[in-house]
Amino acid sequence: MKKHFLLISSSILLSVITASAIPITYTMTGVASGRLGTSTFTSAAYTISATANTSQTISSGSIFSVLDLTATIFVNGIGTAIVTVPFYTYDNQTTSEAGFYYGTSSLRPGVVNAAFSTYTLASSIGPLGGTSLAVGGIAINTTAGFFDTQPLSIATFQASTAVPDQASTLGLLSFGILALAGFRYQQSILSHRSA
Repeated sequence: MKKHFLLISSSILLSVITASAIPITYTMTGVASGRLGTSTFTSAAYTISATANTSQTISSGSIFSVLDLTATIFVNGIGTAIVTVPFYTYDNQTTSEAGFYYGTSSLRPGVVNAAFSTYTLASSIGPLGGTSLAVGGIAINTTAGFFDTQPLSIATFQASTAVPDQASTLGLLSFGILALAGFRYQQSILSHRSA
């Protein structure tokens, strides 16, 4: 009986602890002109997508960033390429912008929107449209070659978590506690009957 109690208790505790390490996908979409490898494009839809773990988010003042686990760039009419350099997602609350960067480059794809003034990269948001930051002048290394665009005008940014929100997590935790209490109650009744 003690083994069952410890197993169930450990399972509930582990699910609460791992709930703080949330996988998340950040996505920026828009229309731009530029190049991906040897292919050039004009006014083509693009998507930059990155996955990360929210428990890896760091902050320095009002700037939040996370090293992405994977990142891809898709350009309509050309295809998808995997980013081959360390790639980060960032949110600068002071300038109300969110987007991506690599290395120490100050030129980065991003979106300016007032909602980013309180965002911390730890939850779902958007999609939010806004003025796009210029990407021109940098070349992001990918499996297809360099990705580079002319300055962009409008883009959207969004983040999506892959786990239930806090209310759902709390509901699951409550259910687990009630199930544990029911199990303990049943065990106490059975032990009284056999005595």
